[in-house]
This record gives sequence, structure tokens and C-alpha cells, in this order.
Amino acid sequence: LVNYLKRTVRHGDLIVDIGAHAGYVSCLAAALGATVIAAELQPTLIPIIQLNAALNDLWTVHALCAALGDQSGLVSTMRANPSPGFQASVAAWDRADFPLTSVNHDCVPRMTLDSLFPAEQRPSLVKVDVEGAEGLVLKGASDLIEARQTRFMVEVHGHLINGFDTTLADLLEPFPEDRWSLSMLTADGLESLSRELFLDPAGPTSAHRHNVPVLFAPI
Repeated sequence: LVNYLKRTVRHGDLIVDIGAHAGYVSCLAAALGATVIAAELQPTLIPIIQLNAALNDLWTVHALCAALGDQSGLVSTMRANPSPGFQASVAAWDRADFPLTSVNHDCVPRMTLDSLFPAEQRPSLVKVDVEGAEGLVLKGASDLIEARQTRFMVEVHGHLINGFDTTLADLLEPFPEDRWSLSMLTADGLESLSRELFLDPAGPTSAHRHNVPVLFAPI
């Protein structure tokens, strides 16, 4: 991902880093000249993102404490010290199981990508790393996807997506074959990925493979 960003980020690009964690990717993109919306669900990570950006004199990193998904409203997230790989959104963001009255949870806004970016302000790249909820993020980005001005780098958690009532086919469905190309990001760069292999139960994005970065790019 670092090498990909170094090759593709241009000064003035607008990039959305969903699941920013401590802001490493956000800070890298900003250092390359981009303006970055660093969206992170965990409130405890927001000051860390801001501190990392400030320590590196990167004032185009804008931290946003929010859950990006397919609806607007409020969600509860566990009050915890998150680490990489921690599935922060619990029970598919089910407020019935984790009410706002809970003393063990924080309340954060939930919003869609489409609600954040009007037609005149499309991001050039959206990076999605949300521990299985990637299908919900894409459902909330239908207008953005339809505009075909944005690339989506989606970390596919094949072992977790079923917990959010989504499937690999749901991830693929918004990207028609005649309008979007698929590539898998590897240590050697981008590797073309067929739709058949993407959906293959034994393929690279299947349940037994974790955290596979897939680039959806408009043709």
C-alpha cells in the first residue's frame, strides 16, 4: 500500500482513509501532497491521529470520529483501547444489544460516504479497512461509485463479512464488469484479479484468507 500510494498520490488529491486507526496511511498520503479525511470509529484513536499528524507537520489530515456505513444515525462502540485487527463495531452496529445507556460504550455518528461528498468534491481514492463491514461502506457509496471518479482500495475480510450480513458477491455487485477493473495489491504491486477468482470459495478473498487489499478502479 505504501508503494502504491507513492506511485499514485498527486498533490491536491482528496483521499478518504476509512478505518484510519492511528493515522499511518493518512499521514503518508498527506506527506505525498493529499488532503485526507481520516475516518475512525474509536474515539480514543482520534487524538492519536491528530497528534501523529501534528508531529509530522501534516495539517491536511482531518480526523473524523464516525462510523461510515449504509445509513445515518448513531452507533455504540465499545469503550476499549483498540489494537490493529480489533473489530470495533460490535454486533453489526446493533443498538438494541448495545443501548446508548450502556456505561461500557461510546456513542458516535454513523454516516454514508455519499452524504459527505457532493458531486463537485469527489475523492480520488477511498481506502476501506473496517474489519468485515466493508459491504456496508460500499452500500453507502452508490452515488460515488456511479460517478466513477474514485478508486476504492478495499481490504477484504472474507472471514468477517458474514457477521455484517454481506457476502463477497455483495462487495462485487456495485462494480459492473464493463466499468470497473479489479486488482489485488501484493508486495510486488498490483496483480489483475478476475471476478471468478474474487468469488471463488478457495480464492484469495475467501473466508480462510485474511485482509486481502483489492483495488476497484473505474475503466
